[in-house]
Amino acid sequence: MKKLLTLLLLLSTMAAQAQTGKAASDQVAKIRARYAEAKQMMANEGEDWMTQNHIVVNATYMCPGAGPRNENIQFYFTLDEDETSDSFYSRTPYLITRSYNVAPRKFYEEYLYDAKGRLIFFYSSNDSYESEAKDESRYYWNASAKLVHQQKQGETLYSEAQARGMSDHLLQTFRMLVIP
Repeated sequence: MKKLLTLLLLLSTMAAQAQTGKAASDQVAKIRARYAEAKQMMANEGEDWMTQNHIVVNATYMCPGAGPRNENIQFYFTLDEDETSDSFYSRTPYLITRSYNVAPRKFYEEYLYDAKGRLIFFYSSNDSYESEAKDESRYYWNASAKLVHQQKQGETLYSEAQARGMSDHLLQTFRMLVIP
């Protein structure tokens, strides 16, 4: 009887894990489709003056001990009609990219948002201290802000919480730059 109960418990746990794994892979597939859509939107941008929804911020400053730092942040956003707002339009970022250096080491990040402006994907890549290969991290979140998948190679520059925090800072910057 105990063996049967243990076996049933084990099988139900395995079935639940399989369902969770399928749901996560489905969510990752949706995020990848959103990423492809964002890249297509970026490629189509600028075809006429109505589609120029892109802000670029460049900064150069000195970092003690590391020398000059060059930072480039690009905000890609949609311009949607919004009848609930006084400005008639809402600007929703769909992708933010950030690249910078620390001494000779180069860093690159991408923040992908869903149609409601929620972070759903984070990617970071940087030169490795250890080898010629790049260090990379990817985090995938569902609409409930739950982490559904992560991939890491080499050194991890950002934890999940740090990626979310940086996204919040970038969104605040975007809101300061875009005047309704």
